[in-house]
Amino acid sequence: MAGRSSSRDAASATPSAAQRSAAASRRATWPAADTVASAVAAALFLIALANAVRVLGIGWSNGLSDAYGFRQAQTAMSTAYMLQGGPLIAYETPLFGYPWALPIEFPLYQWIAAALVGLSGLPIDQAGRWVSATFFLASLVPAWLILRGLGLTRPSCLLCLAILLASPFYLFWSRTVMIESTALFLSLSYLAAVMRWRQRLGAASLTLAAVFGSLAGLVKFTTFAGFLAAAGVVLAIDALGTRAWRHRSALRRYALAGAALAVVPYGVNAIWIAYCDKVKEQNFLLVGFLTSDGLYPWVFGDWAQRFSADTWSTLWARHPDWVGHWMVLAIGGVALLLARGRRAAPLAALGLAFGIFFVFPNLHALHHYYQYANVVFLLAAVGLGLAALVDAGAGRRVAGLLLGVVVVAVMMRAHESRYLALQSTDRRPHDEFATHIRAVAGPQDVVAIWGCDWSPELPYAAGRRAVMWIPYFDSRDPRPVITRTLDALHAHSYEVTALVFCNTSRDEAFVAARLALFPDFGRVYRGDNDCDLYARS
Repeated sequence: MAGRSSSRDAASATPSAAQRSAAASRRATWPAADTVASAVAAALFLIALANAVRVLGIGWSNGLSDAYGFRQAQTAMSTAYMLQGGPLIAYETPLFGYPWALPIEFPLYQWIAAALVGLSGLPIDQAGRWVSATFFLASLVPAWLILRGLGLTRPSCLLCLAILLASPFYLFWSRTVMIESTALFLSLSYLAAVMRWRQRLGAASLTLAAVFGSLAGLVKFTTFAGFLAAAGVVLAIDALGTRAWRHRSALRRYALAGAALAVVPYGVNAIWIAYCDKVKEQNFLLVGFLTSDGLYPWVFGDWAQRFSADTWSTLWARHPDWVGHWMVLAIGGVALLLARGRRAAPLAALGLAFGIFFVFPNLHALHHYYQYANVVFLLAAVGLGLAALVDAGAGRRVAGLLLGVVVVAVMMRAHESRYLALQSTDRRPHDEFATHIRAVAGPQDVVAIWGCDWSPELPYAAGRRAVMWIPYFDSRDPRPVITRTLDALHAHSYEVTALVFCNTSRDEAFVAARLALFPDFGRVYRGDNDCDLYARS
C-alpha cells in the first residue's frame, strides 16, 4: 500500500489510500496476543445471533394481525394474486374494483415470496416471513463490509452487529410479511459497494452500487434515502479531504460516482413512479388518492409537522421499542464523549437517524414500522461509539466491551417486555367472518366493504376481490361513484355478491342509502368483529 501511494503525488492521492493507512494503524494497536477481547466480542455476537434466530421463530404460524395487519395483508394479497396468474409488474392488489392493479413498491419481495410458495408449498404468510427474516440476517454481510470499510477492527465490527441483532424493534419487524428487511438489505448492500469503490475505485463496485441503489429505491425509496445521504456524506468528506476540485481527473471521478450512485437510482425510481401512476390512473377511484400527486403530502408531511413538539414527542416515546431502554442511548452518549478522535462517524450516524424523521415526518409519526429504515443508524451511532473505545486499547477497550455486553443484554431482555406477548398471540379477528363471506361470494365474485378504510385484512382472509369504500369516496354523492364502479365490474364479468358494513358505517341511514343501489340485498349475518354482512335475500 505504501508503495502504491508513494508513486502518486499528494494532490492525486485517493481517499481510500488514506483510509487504508488509518485502518491499518488502528488494527496494529490491537495486540495479536489479546485473544480475550476478540473472544468476548465473538461470543456476544453468537449469543445475539442465536437469540435472534430463536425470537424470529416465535409466532411463526400466527396470523398477520399482530401489528399493522393492513400492511402485512396488503403485501400478502399482492403475492396471492401473482400466484393465481396475475401480472408480475402491474401486479394486482384487488381493493378498488376493476382494473385491479395497484402498484406502489416494486414487487421484488412479492416475486421472491411467490417463488418460495411455488417451490416449497408453504402458505403465503409463512413464505413471506421466511423472506423477511432471511433478508434481515443477510443484512449482516453488507453491514460487516461497511464497518470494515470504516476501519473498525473485527471485534468492533462484531460488537456493532450484535447490537443490531439484539434490537427488540428489528427482532419483531423482521419476521413480519413486509418489504422492510428487503429494502434494508439492498440499501446496506448499496452502501457497502460505495465503501468498496472508495478503496479500489473500480468500475465493478460502482456498477454494483448503482444496481443495488436502484433496487433499493424501487422497493422502498424512503428506506434508501438515508443510505443515499450516507453515501453523499462519505464521498463529500473524501472529496474535501483530497481537495478533489483542484484536479480535473479527480473531479471526473467524483462526477462519475455521483451519476452512478445518485442520478441512476433516482432516475430509475422516477421511471417506476411514472409507470405506477399510468397504471393507477386507469382506475378513476385512485386518481388524486393513490397516485404520486395525491401521496406527496402523505409521504413528506408539512413544515408544521417537522417543527411540532407533538411529532418529536411521539417519536421519542418509541425509543424503548428501538433500543429497549433510555440507558442504551445514555451509554452511547458516554461512549461518544470518551471516543477521542473517533466521534465523526457516530455523530454522522446520529444525524442520519434523526434527519430521516425530518424529511418524512408524517410517515414516521403515523407508522411505527417506518423506523425500520433509520433506527439502524441510531444503533450504528451507539455501536460506533463503543467501537471507538474497544479500538482504543487498554482500559478503554475493557470499558467498551463491558458496556457492549450491557447494551446487548438490555435490548435482548426488552424484547420480552415490549413485543413477546404481541408476537406470541395468534390474532385472527376476521377469519370467522370471512367464512360467511365465502358462503355468499364465489371465488370470482366481489365484496363491497365500508368502514374498514382500505385495509385488506378482511378480503385477504376471505380470499375475495374487494371494493373498499374509504371515507374519501363517501365524501361525495355515493350513487354516481358506485354506479360507475359497478359498470366497470359488469363490463369485465365481475359481480358484487356481498356487502360488508363495519364500525360506524353500520349506521342505519348510511346502510339504507347504499342498499338503495342493491335493492335485493338484505342482512344475512351480524358478526362479532363489528361488521354486518349483506347478500341477496
